[in-house]
Amino acid sequence: MNLVPPKIYNFFLLWIFGFFLLLSIDLFFEGFVFEWLEWNGTTKNDWFFALWWGIVVIWFLYGSFTLYIKMKDQKVFKTLINILKKLFYYFLLFTGIILSTSHLGDNFMGISDEEGYLLTIGIISLMAFILEYLIPKLKN
Repeated sequence: MNLVPPKIYNFFLLWIFGFFLLLSIDLFFEGFVFEWLEWNGTTKNDWFFALWWGIVVIWFLYGSFTLYIKMKDQKVFKTLINILKKLFYYFLLFTGIILSTSHLGDNFMGISDEEGYLLTIGIISLMAFILEYLIPKLKN
């Protein structure tokens, strides 16, 4: 049973491949072209990064909008939106804890960034377990 029609799935794969292509272009320019031109560490390559990020944003918006239009009538769309919301909320939680442990860790708690990252991953994992598994299990 296919949850997502093949046309949408193929578009999604091409869209993701486009991100890998854009990343490859960036790495090629940074690793070879800018080294050859001796532009690394200077402001001469700023135009490239502004252009590259502009193209990445346009590619993201185009793909997101196209996927939304193609999938909004699909049954799996609501499930996908719920998963994306959860991922977004956990990303916000992760980012907030990383920023706070990075700042507070050095100044007040005496822990390094690496220890702060491990602490953050532990807190996020525990929160996800409690919110996504334990509480629903206890309600039933």
